[in-house]
Amino acid sequence: TFTATPSGAETYNFLINGSSAQSSAMNTYSTSALADADKVSVTITSAAGCSGTSTEITMEVDPLPSTASAGDDQLDLCGVTTTTLSGNAPVVGSGEWTIVSGDGGDIGNALDPASAFDGVAGETYVLKWAITSRVCAASEDEETIRFQELPSAADAGPLAIEQCDNSTFTVTAVDPAGN
Repeated sequence: TFTATPSGAETYNFLINGSSAQSSAMNTYSTSALADADKVSVTITSAAGCSGTSTEITMEVDPLPSTASAGDDQLDLCGVTTTTLSGNAPVVGSGEWTIVSGDGGDIGNALDPASAFDGVAGETYVLKWAITSRVCAASEDEETIRFQELPSAADAGPLAIEQCDNSTFTVTAVDPAGN
């Protein structure tokens, strides 16, 4: 919406690239059809027939950023503390990874949709992939990554079991976590 001042003139002729888009007694003009580099001005004419034209305003219309997709959650990463992220490559705008939650994580290259990510065993992380395009609101998506700790080694009890020809064996395992 463009508003011309002063108000109270006889006519307001709003021009887009030099062509009249609206000429009336209304001092406002609204449109959603402007393109990048369009030039907007207004010629104001008083009741006495005097007129003046504003300086042109050059529009900068930025396209919306690509829709962000951080990729599928990675919840079952066992015995590793590194993974590859799988954000989408933006067609419009640029993307950046940030850590929303989780301690000790490191994004190898925050601007790379397929960056390496290092974390800590036993830690769960939420990462955000945000794609921005200048003045437009960012498109964002989150991915959860969980680096599972390896379980302690199992202890099946003694390495040899002696028995007296009755084909019944009893194995007593020891809970590795002490439970």
